[in-house]
Amino acid sequence: MITTSDSLPKFKITEGNITRIFFDFKEIVVKDFENGNDRVAYQGENVDVIGNADYGSIASAIVKDKYPSDVKDAVQANYELAKEADSPLSEEKRAEYLKEYEDYQAWRIKAKEVAKRVLNDDNSTE
Repeated sequence: MITTSDSLPKFKITEGNITRIFFDFKEIVVKDFENGNDRVAYQGENVDVIGNADYGSIASAIVKDKYPSDVKDAVQANYELAKEADSPLSEEKRAEYLKEYEDYQAWRIKAKEVAKRVLNDDNSTE
């Protein structure tokens, strides 16, 4: 989920049995509602892990947030169809499905990298 904050959040915040993971934050400029002036804020990704926030749980939460099971199933089914040389897909649709799958795999790799970074970094509050 995309979230915006006035300050750069910690990578990991634990609140009871929920661990909030924050990553990929970048500086953005937003209008202040009170005075209309531009101000700096931070926008990035946020996922919640319920229960044990180990490597697998963090990586899985990040992937499932962007690719819930129905979307993941569609991406994988489309990929299988796109791999078949004699499928009825147009070349444009085949390229789209292959790109979808490539994006999905890249997100899985990113999720693993974020999980490692979060677990190896002391930039958290518990």
